[in-house]
Amino acid sequence: TPIKSIQRGNTTCGRNTTATATINSVNTSKAFVTCSNKSGWGTGGHNNTGIWMANSVGGSCRITAATTLSFAAGYNFQYHQQTSGNPVIAWEVIEYV
Repeated sequence: TPIKSIQRGNTTCGRNTTATATINSVNTSKAFVTCSNKSGWGTGGHNNTGIWMANSVGGSCRITAATTLSFAAGYNFQYHQQTSGNPVIAWEVIEYV
């Protein structure tokens, strides 16, 4: 198999901030990371036309060193309803031979 290692985890990142996670060492030229929001929520509300608007907090990730992942979370709000809750970012690092 061309895959050398797979690492998975979850990292909580505060809204509009950054976070890091330590992983087992990988060759950064042969590895990549994917991530998605596992949780993180926002309140919703009606806009000025009476349409319900939902809010969310998004996150991103990248490999910043052989043993470090870095995460960033946004802060999204619409109208007078402000998002709350800190997103948990689910991630997976795959390293090839």
